[in-house]
Amino acid sequence: MFELVYRGNCAHLTRAVEYAARKWQILLLSFLIEGLIGLSACATSPTSGSAISIPSHQEWVDTGINVTKDEKMDLVAQGHWWDFVIRCTADGYSKFPASFFYAIGESPRETDDGRYFRLMGRIIDPANPPSNNTSDSRLDPNDPDGTFIIGEHAVYTAKRSGRLYVFANDKRGWFFYGNNWGHVWLTATPVPE
Repeated sequence: MFELVYRGNCAHLTRAVEYAARKWQILLLSFLIEGLIGLSACATSPTSGSAISIPSHQEWVDTGINVTKDEKMDLVAQGHWWDFVIRCTADGYSKFPASFFYAIGESPRETDDGRYFRLMGRIIDPANPPSNNTSDSRLDPNDPDGTFIIGEHAVYTAKRSGRLYVFANDKRGWFFYGNNWGHVWLTATPVPE
């Protein structure tokens, strides 16, 4: 720690320091609470049309929804999550520092028009589910046929059958996903033909 040396009336200075410390404690507490809420999974088993909690700190989130090829889904994500200290919606962010990361060649898992942290989906064979272990290389990180943008809203027609997995489009690795906070809520509704 440090010691502030000040000769004179310190009452106003002490109150200002205490006020600032309280503000930081409240900010830290709000991050912790949101993080803990984001760490919890959906309490009920997911079904089509119900909201599913999508934590930002997991590299893969199993929605529990199986889709068949050519099935059309209406996907809506609501809420906010944090990439370290950057609060955003499921549409992610494209301003600094995302522009800086792209400029130095540090793009997220899926290249996404200069955006970071957008909600993405991927249809995966349920016989070969992904792992949240960052050293698991069974799945190609760039799978344009199976990966698609969800953001805050998408209507998607499945290009293949499988299980719907989703993720915040961050750089792969425990450090990058480990500093994420919060969750968004995803609703997947079949679109009738």
